[in-house]
Amino acid sequence: MNKYNEHIKESIDYFNHELECRKHQVSDSSFQTTLQLAKEKTAYETAIECLKKQLQQPPVKATHKSIIHENRGDQPHAWIKSHCELWECPCCGNTVWSGISIAKKSPYCSDCGQKIDWEEVK
Repeated sequence: MNKYNEHIKESIDYFNHELECRKHQVSDSSFQTTLQLAKEKTAYETAIECLKKQLQQPPVKATHKSIIHENRGDQPHAWIKSHCELWECPCCGNTVWSGISIAKKSPYCSDCGQKIDWEEVK
C-alpha cells in the first residue's frame, strides 16, 4: 500500500471517530448547537464518502447476453445470440470499459467518481 492510500485510510478513520463523537455528544439543548452538530455530521459523512472513492477498487467483470436480429437482404432473417463482456464500477455498476482493446480505460468512473484499479484486468 502506498503512502497516499495510508493517509486516506487514516483520514477516513479520523472522520469516522469524529462522527461517532458527534453522535454521542449531548447537546446543551441550544438550537444553534444542535444545528451545528447536524452540519458537522453531514460534513464528516461527505468527507468519508469522497475519501473512500479515492481508494482504488478493481472493476467488476460482467457478461451481458442479448439476441441480435440479423437481416442480410435476400437471405432469411436470423436471430443470433450475442455475449458482450464489460467491466463495471464496483460502487454504482456503471460501465467503465467495454472490453474493446482500442477503448481507453478510464482511471475513474464517470458516474460516481470511484477510482478504478486496472492492474488485474487483462
